[in-house]
Amino acid sequence: MTDLWKIYRPVWQFLLVFFGTYGVMSGLYFYALDFWAENGLMVDPITNLVGQQVEYLLTFLGFSAQIAPWEQTGNLVISVVDTPVARLVEGCNAVSVMILFMAFVVAIPQRITHTLSFVILGVFLIHI
Repeated sequence: MTDLWKIYRPVWQFLLVFFGTYGVMSGLYFYALDFWAENGLMVDPITNLVGQQVEYLLTFLGFSAQIAPWEQTGNLVISVVDTPVARLVEGCNAVSVMILFMAFVVAIPQRITHTLSFVILGVFLIHI
């Protein structure tokens, strides 16, 4: 049995670090979502930021766009020329994808500078 542990040590190490990082980061994110909801924020700040960026992009492209909270939900409504065309929900802010990306990058053993720079650049590109 110890021979199997030694042979597959890199695989076990990757899985433990990946699931540990994913679990901690997801837990922190869901705690933050609960914290924002308990403090009366209808839409969490990250989704709100993405909504503002969508509104800016649509306005830049020449559309008359507005982003507004959807009553009694944690969603935003995207309206173009006063007509609702889309709904921006919490999952559209890509934070879950960023957490998954970070967990994979952290689980691959590299120097800390490479890991941090790759995570920062990757999260920025995912956000864009």
